[in-house]
Amino acid sequence: MSGTGNKGIVVVQLLPLATFEVSPLSGTIVGAVATYPVAYVISIKYVWKANPPR
Repeated sequence: MSGTGNKGIVVVQLLPLATFEVSPLSGTIVGAVATYPVAYVISIKYVWKANPPR
């Protein structure tokens, strides 16, 4: 799971760097914020095997 989140952070960080020449720190923060929800859902669903209430 950690690997998926880390890859997502790097991809989101590199896109603004290449496109808008954003600083690496800003790219890292944006990448972490953008990938957190996806990493959280995957972690809850597959790692902890939790099912949402119905």
